[in-house]
Amino acid sequence: MNEQQSSTTTPQISFFMTRATNVFSSPGELYAEVSAAPAQTSSWLVPFLLSLVLAFIFTFAIYNNPTLRGQIYDMQSRGMQKQVDEGKMTQERADTIREQMESTGPLMFMVFGAGFASIGIAMMFFGATLLLWIVAKFAAKFNGGYKKMLEIYGLASLISILGSLVMLIMINFFDTMYAQPSASLLVLNSFDPTNSTHRLLASINIFTLWQATTIGVGISKVSGKSFGIGIGISVGLWLLWAVASSLLGIGGMG
Repeated sequence: MNEQQSSTTTPQISFFMTRATNVFSSPGELYAEVSAAPAQTSSWLVPFLLSLVLAFIFTFAIYNNPTLRGQIYDMQSRGMQKQVDEGKMTQERADTIREQMESTGPLMFMVFGAGFASIGIAMMFFGATLLLWIVAKFAAKFNGGYKKMLEIYGLASLISILGSLVMLIMINFFDTMYAQPSASLLVLNSFDPTNSTHRLLASINIFTLWQATTIGVGISKVSGKSFGIGIGISVGLWLLWAVASSLLGIGGMG
């Protein structure tokens, strides 16, 4: 009798592919399972590794498109020129770096491009999870561990991976780095990466908002709070990041 009761109370853990599918089709059901079951490493490790692989694919695709590669160099050149105008860099130094960039071969382009992207992905992946964990503890009385929040974020990041694939198709179709599934499409032909308003429009990405909402569903399920509280925490933090990063000049391209 005890054995029968034990078997009925043991939470069933689905395969990763089932969890990955449910992120898109049934997030409430997915995170109900996540709430009841022990944290699964595959829930965050697989999406994290997929994000790193996608960073290399993205970099390779950009390098092999002369127009996109030129836009990357132009964005970097504009950033250096701004530092020259502000007296933070000499014109000679800027010219030297510009020449080095333009003579960069495919291997170095891949190493630097994918390398920096991977660092950014890791910082966002684990840093955003840490911030969500801290805020959820205070705002939603979440008593779970960091790994549980990492599982929530990791599964939801599959949405941003899909968004990145859509963006990869769009930038090659429109032949511009500024083509992405966001409000920046309103100013696609005149997009200025140095304009804070344009960067903010680029931050309003349909996949990013979808991901933030899904994370909110996860927070509500694991903390036993309403969807309003969970989504309010996640979307609220996303809005703060979108505004702050746009004003500081570190947002707007993804």
